[in-house]
Amino acid sequence: MTSSFRNMVPRSSSNIRGGDNVTSGLGFESYTAPSLTNIKGNIFREVKQLARGRERSYSWYRDTVRMVSKTSDIYKTLSTCNDTLMPSGGKLYFFEYNATWARKLKYYDEFPLVYMLQGGPKFFGANLHYLPYLKRVQVIESILNGTPTIPKQCFHNYVYEGLDTPLFEINTDDWKTAIFIPNESFVTRRRGLYQRVSKSFVWGDSNQ
Repeated sequence: MTSSFRNMVPRSSSNIRGGDNVTSGLGFESYTAPSLTNIKGNIFREVKQLARGRERSYSWYRDTVRMVSKTSDIYKTLSTCNDTLMPSGGKLYFFEYNATWARKLKYYDEFPLVYMLQGGPKFFGANLHYLPYLKRVQVIESILNGTPTIPKQCFHNYVYEGLDTPLFEINTDDWKTAIFIPNESFVTRRRGLYQRVSKSFVWGDSNQ
């Protein structure tokens, strides 16, 4: 990712994390999302406009989101979403994350898309970025149909101390768009290194 919500959602100087430790307090100052007078650059709004209120196939969403994402801004998009520091089960969230135990993990996603199963300061959910796009479609359909079927490789624990942003709640009618936004960001920090990990590697590795 070339930019970060760190510039949009500043922390107070007394609450910036040092290493893996966080001082007491929320760590995020309140802010007001910018007022948007048009849809340009907002992925969810642009896709809705192009859909023209009609039912569209998942392949349509895949191709349209791919096209729109080239000229849109994920940060401008998320600035219009409701945000929280305490997620609730049954909702879908985007957020930036710095794994507190990164050096013990094979890799992790810096920008998860998580269907939350358990909320609170230590939360648990299914990060759909660990699945190829077609499997994300199947998971979302199962959730919307009331019969969630989620592969085990999606399940991950998250802690408040690892948040680099609030969690941005995705409206249910935007879920079909969200699963195709190509902002998964897998990295490894083992052995003191910081390296990108390709999503194709993660998807193949997760199926083993």
